[in-house]
Parts: sequence; C-alpha cells; structure tokens
Amino acid sequence: MIQLQRKIQKQLHLQNNAVQKPERNRGVH
Repeated sequence: MIQLQRKIQKQLHLQNNAVQKPERNRGVH
C-alpha cells in the first residue's frame, strides 16, 4: 500500500515538474 502511494506521488511530482519546467527554465536563463 505504501509503495503504491509513493508511486502515485512520484507521478504527480513528474506532472508538476513538466508543467513548471518552462517557467523554471525561463527563470534560469
């Protein structure tokens, strides 16, 4: 059960990163 929760959290994290990447890259450059 904990493993499954971690898997879901990881997926959400990846989704958030994909959404925020453009803004982050803009800030870095």
